[in-house]
Amino acid sequence: PMMMMRGVRRVFLSDDVSKLVRDRVASVAAAMDAPSKAPDPKVAASVPPDVASDLLYEVGWESRHVYVDLRTSEEFGRGSPKGAISVPYDSDFDEKVRDMVNVEPGRLIVGGPKATEAAKRLDEFGYRAVVLEGGFDKWRADGLPIEVDGMLEDEDEDDGDPSKW
Repeated sequence: PMMMMRGVRRVFLSDDVSKLVRDRVASVAAAMDAPSKAPDPKVAASVPPDVASDLLYEVGWESRHVYVDLRTSEEFGRGSPKGAISVPYDSDFDEKVRDMVNVEPGRLIVGGPKATEAAKRLDEFGYRAVVLEGGFDKWRADGLPIEVDGMLEDEDEDDGDPSKW
């Protein structure tokens, strides 16, 4: 009887894993197919950090996104998602976006202060932007790749103490 229970449990675990994979693939596909304008102009599409990471690093080259960090240059220098570009959301934001290297195919993930507002502005410039849920704090808490001053941070040395970030 004990052996039979283990077999049944494996079936349930297998079903759970299948559902997790289906849900994750559906989240990535939905984010990639997000309309350039959110249906409600007050709300931009958003994705959790794990899905954002997939969009940045895991999907095919033709559908990769670029992370735009809206925090100040000082905050960006203390740590940012791997490969992020710094475009602080301030009074010069529109000018910085015009000067920004053209990102092909124009798919962006934005994180930082007023990310929803910035995503709408980026949409107006022709980019397809989605918002990172929880911002950089959530990204870091989830153990996703981080660069500090252009160097990939060694996760083994990260003890999670914000005073050392």
